[in-house]
Amino acid sequence: MRKEEKTRISRERILQAAIREFGKNSYDSGSMNSICIDNGLSKGLIYHNFKNKEDLYLCALKRCIEELSGYISREDYEGMETKEKVLGIQKKRKEFFNDNPSLRNLFFYSVYEPPKNLAKEVEEIQREYFDTIASLFSTSRFREGKGLEFLRDYFVLSASMIACYTKSKLPEKTEIGVIEEEHEKNLSLFIDVLLFGILEE
Repeated sequence: MRKEEKTRISRERILQAAIREFGKNSYDSGSMNSICIDNGLSKGLIYHNFKNKEDLYLCALKRCIEELSGYISREDYEGMETKEKVLGIQKKRKEFFNDNPSLRNLFFYSVYEPPKNLAKEVEEIQREYFDTIASLFSTSRFREGKGLEFLRDYFVLSASMIACYTKSKLPEKTEIGVIEEEHEKNLSLFIDVLLFGILEE
């Protein structure tokens, strides 16, 4: 086996171990020792491939966002009306999270318990997800003065609002599974309002 292939396999093995660890315990509670012990990895091998815990976490989160974005964008949304497209994107997102529990937890931990020392980096990685979602509306007609950049920023703002609202309704130290359920309910509520409004004319 060539050295490059061996390095790629080792790096992938470490990355998958990190996704499981940070998906189970969050960044702050996640342990490099646990990653080593639970997966038969040496610290030397990890630090040969990743600079430190921060680097490993960010790479794991980036992989999460790439896989989520890729799964959603593989669907053919061409010709769909806006309502159908929005609901289709939500459906694909749910499918992905149901099929990938470690990535789901990692995603929600990054929203609700992001590492304070990596806030800027986490935000930049999450923004890639919103860029992907906004790009799916590239053929849509926008009101004057609005466009894809505005839509992306609107999605970012909306996600922040949903997270703040969800947090406000839950006690501190709520388990991540409960947070995920409440977040999804509130996201569905937001989508309903986005599509149908609040007040009847």
